[in-house]
Amino acid sequence: MDVDKELYRRFKKYFDMDSKLMRKRDVCEMLGVSMGKVDLMMDDGLRYIKLNRNVRFRLDDINEYLEKNIVVE
Repeated sequence: MDVDKELYRRFKKYFDMDSKLMRKRDVCEMLGVSMGKVDLMMDDGLRYIKLNRNVRFRLDDINEYLEKNIVVE
């Protein structure tokens, strides 16, 4: 039982209703980019959660990545 409580405590922030996890396809649609571009963004530092073979993203991590990569000329 203690293991279950510890896992719940560790992963609670990822499953709050306010921070629903997004699929890669959702990120593509939101940003208007291809799956390959999202893969490049992941290689470039976009944070993601790996659940077995599934990849999920938090909206906060996507926004943070975009803020870091704003270019003003």
